[in-house]
Amino acid sequence: MKTTSILMLAAALAAATSCTNPTKEIEAAAQGYLDAMGNYRIDDAAPYASRETREKTIPTFNFIMAHTDTAYVNSNRPATITIGSTRMLSDTTARVYYHKSTPIKEVDDSVNVILEEGQWLVDFVAELPRMKAPDKLTRKAVDPSTIRHIPVDSVDKDKLLSRKQQSR
Repeated sequence: MKTTSILMLAAALAAATSCTNPTKEIEAAAQGYLDAMGNYRIDDAAPYASRETREKTIPTFNFIMAHTDTAYVNSNRPATITIGSTRMLSDTTARVYYHKSTPIKEVDDSVNVILEEGQWLVDFVAELPRMKAPDKLTRKAVDPSTIRHIPVDSVDKDKLLSRKQQSR
């Protein structure tokens, strides 16, 4: 009995020490991604990004950067990212809390990091909204030729009230 309990305790200790704490890997992925994105090196964030983030967020931010004033970008560098804490949400998802400091602003935020194909990667999906062509009703509603502007002073209130009563 005593030997069995010692063997069980030894097995439990071996199991506990064989489980690695993924916090360092999670925080390294978050640090790499946030540092690259925070300093406007969008493509450098890809190795730290999940598949969906690489397919959606990276192209979205590259598009935005192509249309952003470079003077603003340069005035907002360098960004310093400080990891505050990490909270495991499940075996495959963690949330990393961080502080971002730039010459323009200070931000406290968080980002999710997921286990994907054995690697911890940032999961941050952002994409531009898909615009559809306006339908007939929308075009007519915003077509300036369909909007009439009548100065308030030129409205005959009595005539307006009589029209309203006639329509009833």
